[in-house]
Amino acid sequence: MPAKLAVATVTASDDDGNGPRSTIDGATGTRWSAKGKGQWIEWDLGSVQRLSQVRIAFYEGDSRINTFDIDVLDGTTSTRVLEGRTSSGETVGFETFDFPPVSGRFVRYTGHGSNVGLWNSLTEAEVWSADGGGEHEHETGTPGLVTYPKPSPSTLKTSTVYTVSARQPQQAAKPVFTEQFTKGRTIHVAGFSCAGEVEITIAALTQPLKLPRISPRSRQLDQHVTQVDDKTVKFTITKPQKLILFPTTTGGKELDPLYLFADPLEDPATTATHEFGPGVHDQGVTVGSDETVHIAGGAVVNGKIAIKDGAQRVKIHGRGLLQISEEFEIDGCTSVKIEGITIRNLTGDPDPDDHHNGDWTTRIRRSTDVTVHGVKVFSFAETTDGIDPDGSTQVTISDCALSTGDDCIAIKSTQETGKPTATIRVLDSVLETYPGRGGVGGDGVKIGTETFEDIHDVRVERCDVVRCFGENDIGGHSAFSIVHKHDAKISDVRYTDIHVEADIDHKDFEIISKANGSVSDVTLTNINWAKPKLIKLSGNDVSDVTFQNCTVGTGDHPRLLTSVQDDPLDVADDIAPTVKFLP
Repeated sequence: MPAKLAVATVTASDDDGNGPRSTIDGATGTRWSAKGKGQWIEWDLGSVQRLSQVRIAFYEGDSRINTFDIDVLDGTTSTRVLEGRTSSGETVGFETFDFPPVSGRFVRYTGHGSNVGLWNSLTEAEVWSADGGGEHEHETGTPGLVTYPKPSPSTLKTSTVYTVSARQPQQAAKPVFTEQFTKGRTIHVAGFSCAGEVEITIAALTQPLKLPRISPRSRQLDQHVTQVDDKTVKFTITKPQKLILFPTTTGGKELDPLYLFADPLEDPATTATHEFGPGVHDQGVTVGSDETVHIAGGAVVNGKIAIKDGAQRVKIHGRGLLQISEEFEIDGCTSVKIEGITIRNLTGDPDPDDHHNGDWTTRIRRSTDVTVHGVKVFSFAETTDGIDPDGSTQVTISDCALSTGDDCIAIKSTQETGKPTATIRVLDSVLETYPGRGGVGGDGVKIGTETFEDIHDVRVERCDVVRCFGENDIGGHSAFSIVHKHDAKISDVRYTDIHVEADIDHKDFEIISKANGSVSDVTLTNINWAKPKLIKLSGNDVSDVTFQNCTVGTGDHPRLLTSVQDDPLDVADDIAPTVKFLP
């Protein structure tokens, strides 16, 4: 999993008194500055790492457009990974620049000035790994296993279908509290934190239990499940991950899904401004700049966690449960991190005749530099999205699991917000929309439907779409899609390394533009759709769509898409000349 790496030292070719260490001091009020084309700043990681990304905040970045190169050096050779790149000129927050994974110890930024002169000036910089380490080393570090008590006193119901236990090698098994929750549908949820190998045992309480299907299927865990007896199965994981199990009885009857969350261990040294310990809390809290909220494992917060509009450097983290009855909103904020918690959206009436009655769960509005990492989201009304970046920039959603009544993640630019949306990252996440009562549902990741301002620089990488159900006004939902209904420009969208499982109701992928705006420069790379459902490209001003190594089907020989004539592609005639297929 990508992670931010620690910088050992930083040097530069020159400065005007604003030195290079200012780029790693965590303060956007300081900066490195040097005048002249070719001036450079170099960050030393202390050892060779596998790298794939830099994040840079530019001085006066909301008006200056900087031009620069990025080189990665290992001590003997240098690789130019970015050349002639430019900043957006739209934000003073972090901008993310991806490049193909490369090994190196030193990362060098070479500046070529900006649109207002020859000054090169950065306020902050981060170097990110391609495949783990850094801030998340504890996920595969010293082995450990932490389970959490059932919150007491509480109305949380213990599962009447499953029991779950976990153990590490040479250790005794620990019971894992498994909750049963019903609101329009019934789910069972078990969670713990760990590092290293963990054996998980699942037992059915009343019915014979067959080897379950474990999603994401791309991890192939169900091939290693052992049937202990007619009601018990076990399997082993080697690192934290988020799973959905679909057990059946030996007679083939489908049982309720079991959501199994093995989170990374928490850092015990972390302190908080507001602490919610194990137990039930019916009063929330309002937080402002430089405040931290910790919701411990075994805690339930039934009150609102409100972030003040415009707050900066806010963190909400833990392994506990936040139950909300209104939208959780981040509005006009900078540098916000939500990590590890479970968010359960209780809005909406479970009346089966009332399907359009819930709020979005988490709305990121007019904000910059927001990270949602390791968060689990459940919603139950059929209009409740999971996470909605709206008129925001520098938003990263990573290692999350979302099970929602509407879209899991919807990337928007609403008329109300009135701002463009840019530099959005959806990484390493597990997504499903559940079968709705009235046929309503959602997409795994949708760009749209509200598209009043420009949306660009969107990356969806290494995600698994487990299920996707539901009807809508354009012929049904898709595993992921661009649904453009207004007048903005949508561009520079990349989908990479995505697995779409077979439980897709209508469409595998869709681009549809129904207004006067445009959609361009969309690339899909290493996508596998397990089942051939419709892939549709249609509408006004859609161009430059590329499919690279995209396949349909499972097994040893999935079918490669090579032409607009391939089933299940449906491409409008005016779009077809701009669609490319690469091996």
